[in-house]
Amino acid sequence: MSKLFSLNSNTIFSNLTDEEKLRLFDYLQNYNIAYRDVLNLHPDLTLGIEIEFSGYYEFLRERYLDIFNEWFLDFFHTTGEYVYDYYLNNGWTIKSEACVAAEFSSPIFYDITDTYKQIADVYYLLNSHKARMNQFCSLHVNIGTLAFNHDIQRFIRFLKIYGAFEDVILSFCRETKSSLRYAFKIFSKPLAYKMHDILLLPEDVLEQRIINDYPNFVCDITNACLNPYFYDKTSSMSLVNASLLSDNMTNNRIEFRAPNGTLNVVHVQNTINFFAKLISGSYRKDFPFEDYYDQGDYNYQDCDLDKALLLCDLVFDNNLDKLNFLKQLYTYQEVYQQQKIKHHH
Repeated sequence: MSKLFSLNSNTIFSNLTDEEKLRLFDYLQNYNIAYRDVLNLHPDLTLGIEIEFSGYYEFLRERYLDIFNEWFLDFFHTTGEYVYDYYLNNGWTIKSEACVAAEFSSPIFYDITDTYKQIADVYYLLNSHKARMNQFCSLHVNIGTLAFNHDIQRFIRFLKIYGAFEDVILSFCRETKSSLRYAFKIFSKPLAYKMHDILLLPEDVLEQRIINDYPNFVCDITNACLNPYFYDKTSSMSLVNASLLSDNMTNNRIEFRAPNGTLNVVHVQNTINFFAKLISGSYRKDFPFEDYYDQGDYNYQDCDLDKALLLCDLVFDNNLDKLNFLKQLYTYQEVYQQQKIKHHH
């Protein structure tokens, strides 16, 4: 292994030369993300996931609803006591979803071994019973707001890094697919174009708005609308349940709604790791986030490498996390070739 990419080191990837970037992608070609016992998150950070999934008979939904419902019931009844006695008693819930078959929702978790064992067991259950992912299925990652420790300035810096790097973040959310799912346009719309003007306000003004007028601040900065049902269901990130000044742990969270649905539990854990450290990371206070604001349309299928490397350095403090992020971000060989050609010239 090259010392440059040693997993225990913290190489500043954004300072790599063009030759070193080529070496990085050569290294990533044979690099595999491993499922970990823990992610080394802050001990007070809480997390949870919602797994939307469909099934083998999803195409019967519209014409043969009775058959579809029969399959839906069969899915859970044939799994037997293992589901009801283990998962539901551990706080997992199952509910039907309008555009997909169903959704597993986890309880509130901490970064401990049992968390990832339960998540792995749920994905084993899904894979072994022919669950599928269609163009409506997503993975929602919830991170507890108490990670900010009531620090409004940290929350503002989090919003700024999200607004500045949303194009990279949403490219990462493709998972192993060449594009974001169809339903992304409906239920997970990008926020950057709405965030930029607001985030350019002086920080003392932003802080007062967050403290004194948070509901309207959320409406202004996201795609939240007045319909109560869709209030927090149309944006790539939901801030509606984030109570920054509260010590309440239940339903006090930021929900990341953009990730494509997947049955790959390794990528699920890696996605959790990214969003948890996006929130808990210590960003440089003097970083010029506004220099990366872009009012134009983002291309989520062609992620800029230099910007991705910079995001790695802002969020992660070790090469293991950085390599895992980049491996999942740049999955496709054609992306690799594109970057290789670009930097070669």
